[in-house]
Amino acid sequence: MAEQRFCVEYAKRGTAGCKKCKDKIMKGLVRIGKVVPNPFTESGGDMKEWYHVKCIFEKFEKARATTKKIEDITDLEGWEELQDEEKELINKHISDLAAKAAASPKKKVQAKLSPGGQLTSPSTQLTSPSPRKFSGFSATKPGPSSPAPATQGSKLSAQYCDPTHKDCLFREFHGFHGDLFLTVKLLLPGVIKSVYNLNDKQIVKLFSRIFNCNQEEMKAAFQDAKVCLFVFDCIFFNGVSLMDRPLRERKKFLHENMVEIPNRILFSEMKHVTRAADLADMITRVIREGLEGLVLKDVKGLYEPGKRHWLKVKKDYLNEGAMADTADLVVLGAFYGTGSKGGMMSVFLMGCYDPASQMWCTVTKCAGGHDDATLARLQSELDMVKISKEPSKIPGWLKINKNYYPDFVARDPKKAAVWEITGAEFSKAEAHTADGISIRFPRCTRIRDDKDWQSATNLPQLRELFRLSKETSDFEVTAGPSKSSSGGESVSSTPPSTSTASSSKLTAASPKKEQN
Repeated sequence: MAEQRFCVEYAKRGTAGCKKCKDKIMKGLVRIGKVVPNPFTESGGDMKEWYHVKCIFEKFEKARATTKKIEDITDLEGWEELQDEEKELINKHISDLAAKAAASPKKKVQAKLSPGGQLTSPSTQLTSPSPRKFSGFSATKPGPSSPAPATQGSKLSAQYCDPTHKDCLFREFHGFHGDLFLTVKLLLPGVIKSVYNLNDKQIVKLFSRIFNCNQEEMKAAFQDAKVCLFVFDCIFFNGVSLMDRPLRERKKFLHENMVEIPNRILFSEMKHVTRAADLADMITRVIREGLEGLVLKDVKGLYEPGKRHWLKVKKDYLNEGAMADTADLVVLGAFYGTGSKGGMMSVFLMGCYDPASQMWCTVTKCAGGHDDATLARLQSELDMVKISKEPSKIPGWLKINKNYYPDFVARDPKKAAVWEITGAEFSKAEAHTADGISIRFPRCTRIRDDKDWQSATNLPQLRELFRLSKETSDFEVTAGPSKSSSGGESVSSTPPSTSTASSSKLTAASPKKEQN
């Protein structure tokens, strides 16, 4: 049985209004409800529009022929609960509606004049009162038994009418000859779709751009690649917290309850160090291999989140920062800061000059290295022009991507300040225009008043510094006199976190590279 879209009942509270006459339907009076989709909820659902009995049948008289109407009292859900008097009233309205529909005259169709001068009446085609169900688009051509397309009639009538008539101006555009499926698809409301199942080729392509590697070589290596999980600590096991146990016991517990699976699940590399000389040798080996650094942990230390009890040892921490990567860059622009530094220039766009293209390229954004007094002084010392990140105001000498449009730009880069920018290492960031070369964790270590734009680091020099930083450096870490440590230290080559410092004093000989 088809779903009933109309219902009938006695008004319960007298608060609902008639959808047609807008008057309240008094309590106890018969009312008819039409079930319609609810437009007020995203989840869909239905709602009821209430009418007086007389009002809804008056609305049916003016409705289209395809509109669903009440043709029998059984179309009303709940009609069994009505009194005989109300049933007779509804049946009378149904009979009157059917009589008016049968007595209404049919629309006359104007006869057409044939090319021979005779009047021809168009053939009438029986149509179903119910709308046809859409069955999809078809690309089949009309056969001999199928009706000719409308465009043929348009062309035929165009031959026998005045070409200068306004109705014929757009006749050549009648009929759609494009991709119908694509057109209808673009007309449909847009739906936001999140892609979670990236395929292998897309992942390889993205990471080849990130690491600046050859995509074909990565695909070849990907065939034999295996995902491996490195485990370096255990702080919770089977509902029992191990945070109150020292690192030595947690490591022992981890090795007793976990079994390594080659190339799948492995323990992180760790070495127990008790002498400063061994630590110096390990730091030298790690940095020469191109790794980021070490994390030093006390074997008797507890796991205390946020207490910063571990120690990072990285290349730029040794020899008072002499091991860090540095470059003398020009201040090309500035950004407004946030928080306590809001409303002032506190983040600066650093760049270098490219002699080949005679353009200025961006290298990094630097926000560290200046105290409050220096920042206050720079507000008046730097000769900047406010552009508020508007693309039309970007000067022609600046080669910059949209993500780094600044709030301020240097009035003349050849007169701009030169700063020594120090970072953990040179890195690749395709968003920057200096061949994608950038500086990781940049900070200003010195304002180079002794240099101008010509003596600052240019793009060819920056390329050479990037190349040297990725090669094996010729240096050696030496250990000074140290106090004996009762518990020793555990050195892990896992990614750096935070925590306790060593009592050993470490120094490093600078690598053999030019220092300006």
